[in-house]
Amino acid sequence: MRLPMPRWYVFALASLILTAPACNQIQGIAGAPAAASPPSQATRAVTVSVQPVRQGPISLVLTYSGTIQPIQQLSIAPRTAGRIEKVHVDVGSVVKAGDKLVTLDKVLLEASVRQAEAGVAVAQARVDTIKGGPRAEDIAQAEAAVASAKARLQQVKNGPTTADIEAADAAVAAAQLALQRAQTDLLKLQRAPTADDLRAAQLKLDGAKNSLYAAQTSRDGVCGNSRNPQYQCDAANASVAKSETDLASAQRDYDNVKAGAKPEDIAVAETAVKNAQEALQSAQAKLNQLRSQPTAEDIAIAQAAVTVAESQLAAKKNPYTANDLQTAQAQLAQAQAALDSARAQLAEVNMVAPFDGVILAKFLGDGALTSTQSPILTLASPQIELGIAVEETRISLVQPGQKVSLSVPAYPGQLFQATIASIAPSADSKTHTFVVKVAPDDSGGKLRPGMFAEVKITAAEQANAILVSKEAIVDRAGKSVVFVVADGKASMRELKIGLSDDVQVQAVSGVSAGELVAVAGQASLNDGDTVRIAAGAQPAGGQQPAQPGQPGAKPQGATTPCAQQSGGTPGPTRQ
Repeated sequence: MRLPMPRWYVFALASLILTAPACNQIQGIAGAPAAASPPSQATRAVTVSVQPVRQGPISLVLTYSGTIQPIQQLSIAPRTAGRIEKVHVDVGSVVKAGDKLVTLDKVLLEASVRQAEAGVAVAQARVDTIKGGPRAEDIAQAEAAVASAKARLQQVKNGPTTADIEAADAAVAAAQLALQRAQTDLLKLQRAPTADDLRAAQLKLDGAKNSLYAAQTSRDGVCGNSRNPQYQCDAANASVAKSETDLASAQRDYDNVKAGAKPEDIAVAETAVKNAQEALQSAQAKLNQLRSQPTAEDIAIAQAAVTVAESQLAAKKNPYTANDLQTAQAQLAQAQAALDSARAQLAEVNMVAPFDGVILAKFLGDGALTSTQSPILTLASPQIELGIAVEETRISLVQPGQKVSLSVPAYPGQLFQATIASIAPSADSKTHTFVVKVAPDDSGGKLRPGMFAEVKITAAEQANAILVSKEAIVDRAGKSVVFVVADGKASMRELKIGLSDDVQVQAVSGVSAGELVAVAGQASLNDGDTVRIAAGAQPAGGQQPAQPGQPGAKPQGATTPCAQQSGGTPGPTRQ
């Protein structure tokens, strides 16, 4: 059996039935999800992240790297090869200009100076000889040669005299006699010795012995008497010496006769015969020439001899030309230069530091041999510099005297001040970069040659620039644009960019400080698109949705009849 419903329940149910259509209508107007139709593609919002445009400082910083080097670095090598006597410094030694670095052995250098001095003396003597002109004795000798040649010419022209012919006849006779003697001597050597030859040689030997005995006896008598003068004793001694020589010669002759002729003796005799024959032929030819009349050729030869003698006389009178003097003077200057060079090398036996610095390397030690191509030390100045290569497009941003900063891995976190010292006048033809010299301020002495350094150059800066994140910039048709978000819409703005760094740019025009620009999701935006800001992406100080207690907000805890009806809360409002 069903119990009857209470009256209050009936009235509540009737009220709910009557108000349901109105609630559904209200929810449709409010855009409740359950009752709303799906939005069209044209009105769908794009989710973006935003950042505010702010105002602040910005700098254009150029970063380069390089290796620290000394301003001056010099290899210390001698001007001539030699031996090192003493090296007075070591690696790390600090020296002043003029300090002694190396002492070389000077023995060879002193010898070179003496040799160069002798060369100067020879060259000077040559110059003095040329300036002194011809010698009288040379001229007299040349004049005598001319006179003799002329006399010979006249003699040829006049023909021979009787005395000339007689002298030529006598020369022929003497040559014939000499030939006969040479032939006789050769025959004696060629035949075997006879008994008569041996007897004759023995007699000659015996006679020489007797003569020596007689000379010795006479000498003993003369020299043994103290009353005889000394010259008589000397004469007696000379007679003994001659007798001894004769005895030695007789002994050789006897030995030769007894032994017979040697092959070499026969060869000498044959040569003597040949020479005697040639002498006879020459004497006979001269005699024949004298007996004949002089020919034109004879006169021409004699005349040529006169010409040669006269030419030689002229050369003796003027032995040197102006060119000879110039050549001799040039040789003297060359010898003097060699002497100056040798003296300069000797003066540099003590090698000194040309400037203040520190010894970076030592290659040779005491006693080592060195040459002009073998450095002994490396000297570097205490001043250091850093070379960097600046691009052609940025060189206008760098000026001499400009302050920069640098850092080195050896001192992390520490910045060293530096100055642009110089800029190369021309760029490298291959890399199109300019070498810029940077002078560090190393008053603490921490920086060392060979250290790697990073240089930062502040090329330009703005104190109150309008700054936009680089993430917000989009390229549209070659123009840099951003999308400003306001009232749920995206407005495309073209930027005129000034300075920039790694994360932001200076907006010279296009946006104002405080405006919100899209930094994510803007790649597909177009001007006027509907947008909504991603949850959690609303920046501080930006546009916020209405909060409770603010105008337009609902009181906390208030519910609408429809909400009470459904037992829930109103649906979200679409942005």
